[in-house]
Amino acid sequence: MNEYFIDLDCLLKKRHNREALAIKDFVAAQENLRKLNVKLQILKKELITIKTQTSSISGSYWDVLHKQLLDHHKALTKAKENFENKKYMLIQAIRKRKMLEIIKEKKQKNFLNDIKKSLNKNFPKN
Repeated sequence: MNEYFIDLDCLLKKRHNREALAIKDFVAAQENLRKLNVKLQILKKELITIKTQTSSISGSYWDVLHKQLLDHHKALTKAKENFENKKYMLIQAIRKRKMLEIIKEKKQKNFLNDIKKSLNKNFPKN
């Protein structure tokens, strides 16, 4: 029975490590999303500034800015998908760890109950 608890402890330790990695990935994805949103705000401000100076802006600059906005939109979309994926993975890691903790707790209770039954059977309280 001890081997089983050792295996559960080992699994829990691995789960904690996976959860820590999932948290790290989640935070990195969140930071990437934040940076892209800041860059988007800068591009929007630049676009507003350019709109007010329309007569002095050449067509090629508009094309460059438009391409930057499209590229940024693609990057932002990818970052949002990555963020959602990392969030899902973190939730899954937490759920799996909690399940293992519940299983370990139940096994420990069953083990203790088995010991009590065995003691009561072998050493009655007369």
